[in-house]
Amino acid sequence: MVKRLGVCCVLLWLCFPIQAVDWGGSSTFFATVESDDDLDWFSEGLLALWLNAPLGPSYSMVSQGSFRATTDPLYVADLDLLYLEGLSAVGERLAVGTRAGRFLLDEFSGLVFEHRGDGVEIWLSSRPAVTRIGAVYTGLLLKPNSAVVMSKLDEIDDRDDDVRLAPRRLVAIGEVQFVEPLPRTDVTLAVVVQQDLRDSADLIEEGETVLDETSGGLLDTRYALLGVNGALGTRWFYALSGGVQFGRVLAYVPDAESATGARYAYADIRSYAGSIGLEHYVPGPRAGRWGHCIPVAILIPVRSGREDAATR
Repeated sequence: MVKRLGVCCVLLWLCFPIQAVDWGGSSTFFATVESDDDLDWFSEGLLALWLNAPLGPSYSMVSQGSFRATTDPLYVADLDLLYLEGLSAVGERLAVGTRAGRFLLDEFSGLVFEHRGDGVEIWLSSRPAVTRIGAVYTGLLLKPNSAVVMSKLDEIDDRDDDVRLAPRRLVAIGEVQFVEPLPRTDVTLAVVVQQDLRDSADLIEEGETVLDETSGGLLDTRYALLGVNGALGTRWFYALSGGVQFGRVLAYVPDAESATGARYAYADIRSYAGSIGLEHYVPGPRAGRWGHCIPVAILIPVRSGREDAATR
């Protein structure tokens, strides 16, 4: 029987404004102990420093670097964030925002994508709606600090110590949030496109008949998302999100005409996911001026696909 104990501590938090330049840092320590006859100890420490420097009245430069050490052992120094961000008014009813560099790109639901990358994001904000378009490339991120593992080849590279960078993928997001088209209700639509940019020399060719566990194929995906959030009375708030996924993945499928009885071919992907979130507002003297919310989240994944194919 395996027993596990985990500890996570934030040891240090600093924030110093110096002549309109904000900088600070944090230090986090995490440890786990597993017991199965012998003790198995794992610990990780993270030191992060950040800087926010205004560049004129409308723009600022944001950066963050970190150093992570584990008992594996693993030692990684990384540039987590480095981007230029700005917001300017166009007339009285429209604001235009931009962001370029290495930053965190996500879509509203959290069901599909939330990750760092190198790219550009633009958003337009007005009273009826907020529109956002962004795209990032993940292939310049350090692999130990990346969570982009989607395909068979991604898993192989993740185990290969000679591979230093994250998978080469391009992710683009387009999102429109309609502000209160119904009383106390916002509606959001989003499209996410993920494109695998691996070289063809690294891939199994479509039509190959011999099973190859050391390589794989491309994985390209598309997502369409819908979200509705608003108030239920005076103290309850809800958020509903759902979406559908389309795409293609290399699969080893049965083929009666093949000498091995199967061959590699790209198969269509169809899957669905949804989530329901509730928050309850609790007023009181200890909750501050605006009170606080107690979140209750339920994630409901629903998926469909090819049960007769070994995806690669």
